[in-house]
Amino acid sequence: MSDVPLVLTSIDASDVAGLTAMMTASFDDSTRRNTGRERGGPPGYDTEEFFREWAVGKPYAWKAVDGDQVVGAVFAFPGEDGHHYLGRIFVDPAAQRRGYGGRIWDQVYDRFPEALSWTLDTPEAEVSNHLFYEGRCGFVLVDQVEADDGPSRIYRRSGPAATGAAGEG
Repeated sequence: MSDVPLVLTSIDASDVAGLTAMMTASFDDSTRRNTGRERGGPPGYDTEEFFREWAVGKPYAWKAVDGDQVVGAVFAFPGEDGHHYLGRIFVDPAAQRRGYGGRIWDQVYDRFPEALSWTLDTPEAEVSNHLFYEGRCGFVLVDQVEADDGPSRIYRRSGPAATGAAGEG
């Protein structure tokens, strides 16, 4: 980590190849650690098309930059009713376990002071995700469902507008 603050900035076309490789490496690394399988992630996690469709120029997708190094990215989808969805968050495996994921989440949380709640889903087998979302980010398990790609956990937490706690992501 550098002394320069972590910055979330918009994703442009020149970021697509690097972020695709980073997201693929991140999800594959997590899959290996949690399931023993070599590869795995949500639909499109390993395609440039995903970033072109969902990230380039979108107001809800950011890359995380520490100094001059891109260390991860996040997708946060605001709901018109104040109930927001954390779509994806990932950190380059080479930069993991240095607090970046939590710092990324804190910035996303603070960007949406109107949020009443946040919801996310993560695969049942991804134990490290459960520990991160519950322990670091304050999410609570609310449901377990069968998703297209297998069993999944649904997590929720209050947003700043519900708690009056902006800045406490």
